[in-house]
Amino acid sequence: MNSLLINRILNVCFLILGLYQLVISKEYLQAAASFGIGLAFDPISNDIP
Repeated sequence: MNSLLINRILNVCFLILGLYQLVISKEYLQAAASFGIGLAFDPISNDIP
């Protein structure tokens, strides 16, 4: 597995987790943290170290 695929999988997982925390659990700060962590695994720009 290459790093682009791993980053894409982690990005989607953190976005789904953030949506769950936002909609179902009503934990807004945890949802914001999950969305922020998801940005670290952004599959679009892998040029940034």
